[in-house]
Amino acid sequence: MVRTFLSIPRENIKSAERTLSVWEFFVRIQRAASLQELSANLGYPRSGTAALIASLVKLGYLIHDRAARKHLSTARIVELGSWMRRSTVGEDRDRIVPKLHALPRKIERFGTLEKGSYPEVPLRLEYRQTRFGERFSATMERVQRLQRELDGAP
Repeated sequence: MVRTFLSIPRENIKSAERTLSVWEFFVRIQRAASLQELSANLGYPRSGTAALIASLVKLGYLIHDRAARKHLSTARIVELGSWMRRSTVGEDRDRIVPKLHALPRKIERFGTLEKGSYPEVPLRLEYRQTRFGERFSATMERVQRLQRELDGAP
């Protein structure tokens, strides 16, 4: 029997919305989070958040670091979209992502960025402009302004 969207009970829709909001939160923060942090940021009651997180741990989509009292998504969530690898989107992604991944390293070698890494799970990298990078960016902005003037653009 095929169920239409309208025949799904509201509590199931609410659970799906909450589950997706958990993933969106992890995408936003890109680090492990405590139950309290999840509950507070998502605006859900702590008891409901605890039940949802426990279910996601049991299903293998989250891991629970008992020592740190934090949760983190597993690689299993990535598998949900793995079927897309051969689709048009997947082919574009497979072509573009390696180039995007290499770009900060190229810019770092040029001397305009410096990389900072933090021993977190997952590893967090941050790139900051060097003093040379700031001067270089300012110079490029002046060149672009001059080009716009020459082209007659505002």
